[in-house]
Amino acid sequence: MKIRLAQASDEAVLLQMARAMHAESRFAHYPLQESQLRELIAGTLKDPKGRCILLAERASAGVVGMLGGYVLPLFFTQAFIAQDQFFYVLAEHRGSSAAAKLLMAFERWALNRQVTEININMSVAIDMERFDRFMTHAGYRSCGQNYFKPAHARANTHIRKESP
Repeated sequence: MKIRLAQASDEAVLLQMARAMHAESRFAHYPLQESQLRELIAGTLKDPKGRCILLAERASAGVVGMLGGYVLPLFFTQAFIAQDQFFYVLAEHRGSSAAAKLLMAFERWALNRQVTEININMSVAIDMERFDRFMTHAGYRSCGQNYFKPAHARANTHIRKESP
């Protein structure tokens, strides 16, 4: 398994991977905007100091995983963190070394940018228990959960107000 930085010539495979991730995720009912993905890819490749897309490539299967991320300051300080934007391995390659090697490469990339923390989020809702075990085994700690509610859902009128 080889890990490498994406290049402009990888656009087609990145779009293919994004389609697979989108189809498997909780976001599958949203329309996939490939023009927006192309802009993300191009913008990321133009900013190698602040953003990256890493690819896991197997000689026999081609690209089997991707991890994209960026560096940003926390909103209350000038300390920088690394944050993933997407982390995906094709279903048939989960359990291989792809995810672990992508994560290690992202950590190296982030540490080279002198971040104080590395954050990996789970918002796509793909195999969440397995992902939690993987991240815990890799030394990450959970600090919360992601919650979502469709905007058209009826407002919850049963929320108790906290007293001052």
